[in-house]
Amino acid sequence: MNAIEDYQDISIIWSKPKHELTAKNLFIVVQAEVGFVPFILAAGMASKNKHSCEILSRHMSVEAFNKMPDPVPPTWHITQFDKNNALCVITNVFPITMAPDANPEVWYKTYPLYKSFLSWLDSRGFENINFITMNNIEDASEEPQLYVHDLRTKITVPAEANIFLNLPSWALPYLWSKMGNSSVITATTQDEGQFIDERALSLLKNYIVALGVEYDAKMADLAKESVRQVQSQIEMFEKGFTIGGDDEEGEWV
Repeated sequence: MNAIEDYQDISIIWSKPKHELTAKNLFIVVQAEVGFVPFILAAGMASKNKHSCEILSRHMSVEAFNKMPDPVPPTWHITQFDKNNALCVITNVFPITMAPDANPEVWYKTYPLYKSFLSWLDSRGFENINFITMNNIEDASEEPQLYVHDLRTKITVPAEANIFLNLPSWALPYLWSKMGNSSVITATTQDEGQFIDERALSLLKNYIVALGVEYDAKMADLAKESVRQVQSQIEMFEKGFTIGGDDEEGEWV
């Protein structure tokens, strides 16, 4: 039976007994990042393991409408997939509006969630987090590259990397580091022109395997196929959100 536990500004919905969540290392991805590479990677990492728990908060951005009988969960979920490692999939983030109509209250809205979540992780004995994210390639002639930045040692590989990150991909590692813990940001560039950048996915897969993670290629392929099945709908939706177009002022059309 599921049990709900409140901790500061979050609620933890346990799917398994609390004592079974014993991992020290937590990988974090945002499920809906452009390109779907983190979504596919997460499927390969989690394999067939069931969620350990789900995270819910009043500070999350949750759609008012849902479907039945299989509703889309309004929660982040954590899955421990081996003795030392767990995966957190962030399924919703507070909407961010870019300039000139930027929403300056975004930090006010998100900080309580971030701080409570990290404090809870600390209380559970987690020691390291590795946030895996994507950067779009601006020059179509460039090949995807893997960048790793250690916030504790301030070492970046390769050294000349200049990574531009959005919330929460920089904020969670930054705050975790300020709490005195080990924190890494892993970013792979991808060709935005491709629906799924296979080269970027391969770079990340090889990276996590090198860290000792057992990657379930079959589950990753199933996730990839599920994305391919809705490719035409996604591309049609994206065409309705272009900057510029026939509008000289560059509004969304």
